[in-house]
Amino acid sequence: MQVRAEDTALAKIVSAVHDDASAATTGAERALLAALGGGCHVPISAYATAGAGCLRLIAQVTSTDGRATVRAACSGPAAEPEALGERVARQLRDGGAEAILSALDQSL
Repeated sequence: MQVRAEDTALAKIVSAVHDDASAATTGAERALLAALGGGCHVPISAYATAGAGCLRLIAQVTSTDGRATVRAACSGPAAEPEALGERVARQLRDGGAEAILSALDQSL
């Protein structure tokens, strides 16, 4: 959950339900989407899991017709979810995801 920095009363309430593993996994997924310019209309999937101080992020970019798919996965420290998301985004780009995303931009 996100809370405005100046809203300390709400931050205190929300902290009672905060889960570090959930925050780390969603942080990695969001970082990947941000690095690729993903949103609701972009065929990018990301799934992160946490355990024993590590995160594992699996992601893919698929063309809208389903013919082209690029997949990537990587693990890293749970304390660095954004770095993991950015690393997997680079792997996807290196694997050809940029061409899929560019074609999507042209079709929209």
